[in-house]
Amino acid sequence: MQTGALRSKAWRMLARLGKATLAAAAAFLVAILLTEFYRTPVLLVGNLTIDIVDKKKALGGAISYAAAVATAFGVKSCIVTAASSDANLTVFDGHELHIVSTEDTLTFEHTYTWWGNHRKLRVTAQPNVSLTLEHVPHHCRRAKTILLGPLTPTDLDAAAFVHQEHGWWDRLVGFKQNIGFMAQGEQRVLDKAGRVYPFKDPSQHVLDALSARTSVFLSDVETDSWPPDTVQQLAAQSDRWLVTRGEFGAHEFTADRGMSLVEPVKL
Repeated sequence: MQTGALRSKAWRMLARLGKATLAAAAAFLVAILLTEFYRTPVLLVGNLTIDIVDKKKALGGAISYAAAVATAFGVKSCIVTAASSDANLTVFDGHELHIVSTEDTLTFEHTYTWWGNHRKLRVTAQPNVSLTLEHVPHHCRRAKTILLGPLTPTDLDAAAFVHQEHGWWDRLVGFKQNIGFMAQGEQRVLDKAGRVYPFKDPSQHVLDALSARTSVFLSDVETDSWPPDTVQQLAAQSDRWLVTRGEFGAHEFTADRGMSLVEPVKL
């Protein structure tokens, strides 16, 4: 009788332990689902610009265009940019906007040669700050996708965003995050007059920001002067590279598929 009672008691304890384990597992699953559901979908980081063409000013910058696309798709994004107090920020309406106050908004002067559509750029004003992780609210750092859009080498610290360390909870639940790196600005060098020239090789800033989660976006203007196979070699250290070619579409490079043609979309 005593043995039977002990056995019965043991079974009851195991049953209670099983229920507790099941409840804990369910609570853990719910916590994961909730944290994923409330994660910011997209974080956009970069400087908006004032573009001067024929002495006329217009709002520009990769981050402004990205915000317009996010608006069109109904995706509310977290946006971090540097701008002066008189900057026109209406393109960011509807998004969670964080402005880093600066004396000047990044300003480009565009000129075109009379014999063709060859553009020359000159920076006439720059923010006196570089965007870093410290400028981004903690909840935005956990965005599902981060899109970085530097337009000059001093706009932001891309590597810090790519290689940021996440907390114990993110490591526990297998946190995943994609990085889109519009690296045009990291391939530019400015002379003392502010004139913009391209690097002849991949810049160290670009190399430092590569990872298995990073998709790099450049144009053939930046990459055509590079040694052969450079893009393919760098794609092996990244998620993918996409090199746009204007009206001819783009070339996509990945480690497993090599290069493939992306056909242009006719509108």
